[in-house]
Amino acid sequence: MQVANFVLGFLVVTVVFTLIFKFLPDAKIGWRDVWFGAMATATLFTIGKYAIGIYLGQAGVATPFGAAGSLVAFVVWLYYSGLILFFGAALTKVTARRAGRWAAPSENAEPAKPGEPGMKI
Repeated sequence: MQVANFVLGFLVVTVVFTLIFKFLPDAKIGWRDVWFGAMATATLFTIGKYAIGIYLGQAGVATPFGAAGSLVAFVVWLYYSGLILFFGAALTKVTARRAGRWAAPSENAEPAKPGEPGMKI
């Protein structure tokens, strides 16, 4: 049952990352490129989920930080999840470009204007 739980969880996470990488960007990206990035991201995400589960299972109230240790672990998990998401997106972009496939802007995409907040000039 644990193996089935792991495989099913991995597949669900892979599909979620695939959908995020395919439909969230304002660009047309091929399925072939999206699947590779999603599988790599899901692998790292699952490893992190397993590691945080071990930490929370082993850490008790007797730790020096007590309940605050769980809060710190949760914040670290959020940071790790965001980092993995952005790494997977960058990996998807790089593997597509190295294979000679470029992401074309979608029909509704608007070019960024220099000087807008968050833009480098």
